[in-house]
Amino acid sequence: MDTSISLAHSIEEISANAWPARIRQTMGCWQLRAFDGITKRANSVLPLYKMPDYEWWMDEVERFYQHQSLPIRFQISDVSPQPLDEMLAAWGYQIEGQSAVYTATCHEILACAHIDDVLQVIVSSALTQEWMEAFIHIEEIPLHMKGFYQEMFQTIGLQQGFIQVRSQGECVGIGTVVLERGWAGLFNLATAQHFRRQRVATRAIHALAEWSLQHGAENVYLQVVSDNDKALALYRKLGFQHLYRYHYRTKY
Repeated sequence: MDTSISLAHSIEEISANAWPARIRQTMGCWQLRAFDGITKRANSVLPLYKMPDYEWWMDEVERFYQHQSLPIRFQISDVSPQPLDEMLAAWGYQIEGQSAVYTATCHEILACAHIDDVLQVIVSSALTQEWMEAFIHIEEIPLHMKGFYQEMFQTIGLQQGFIQVRSQGECVGIGTVVLERGWAGLFNLATAQHFRRQRVATRAIHALAEWSLQHGAENVYLQVVSDNDKALALYRKLGFQHLYRYHYRTKY
């Protein structure tokens, strides 16, 4: 198998573990995931490696999501089995959330990310209420959703890091990192609106790469929406390179 394809398969697996669903049902190599409709990733089918080897597989998918009162959604990547994407398109599934996965080494990030001491960072290995409050505020998440997100973070069974970037005592940036198999997945990178374009994200990524290296992960991956030009420019500047694309196919 081509090295890039093998790596993409591995990252599809570990990123699913890094953002887990409350309910997971296996169907051969596939995972059917549900978590109260919170985020597309945690409420979609992850089709890995090959198509199911029986004809009524779509009936099982439909029953699963109907039972959860959720739309039927598939996460389709460059390494999903062929010809699944074409089949779903023919069945009326709509494309959503076109995104890409980028990778870098921690050493590349540390070499490329030029930082100063104006911004301070706090990285915790445990989820704290202080971090949750900052997450809810900066991401502008409705307060009634706080419990769902807190449960999701607590569901992750892997080693995690939670970062706050601070300026004069105010939290102006956040992020999380999840470690598995020598890889660090960066998630939830966000900057307070009034502090954007002030290198907060660069400081956060530098600190998370440093923390990941100290905890045994030499490589980093992240996911980014394909039309987020500002984020893509930053990631490329920090040494990230494109690995593969993914999108969702949804039927409402």
